Amino acid sequence: MISIFDYEFTDGSTADSKYFVVMGYHLGQALGFLTTSKEKGGRQRRDGCHIEYGNYPPNFYFSQKNTPFSGGTWVLLWVEFHDAVTLAKKLREGKAVRVHTLPEQTVRALRNCFEKCPDWAPIYSTCTCGGK
Repeated sequence: MISIFDYEFTDGSTADSKYFVVMGYHLGQALGFLTTSKEKGGRQRRDGCHIEYGNYPPNFYFSQKNTPFSGGTWVLLWVEFHDAVTLAKKLREGKAVRVHTLPEQTVRALRNCFEKCPDWAPIYSTCTCGGK
């Protein structure tokens, strides 16, 4: 999981920083999910997969003791892409920092949850963690 500082969303809005869960790489792009701590759209603080169909993307909630996510976070299961070279440059320059490595069990649970989402496509099975 990487914290990207001065994060710019696709709509041009910005945030001081966002956590980006890297799930894999494909054609020079890092693909993954953003996290949020906001409880909007009826999100519930209940560990695991939440596939709701509506105005907000499905999400996966988890908390882990002794990590930046002790208070819990939602992983939004909407694929984000970042140019891998640019992301590596940001890491070298301190404009992004690796903050945590999720346990393998959590990564598998995230991927399994994503496979149930409307945004899932077969190409993701080859380039996300646990790909086949």
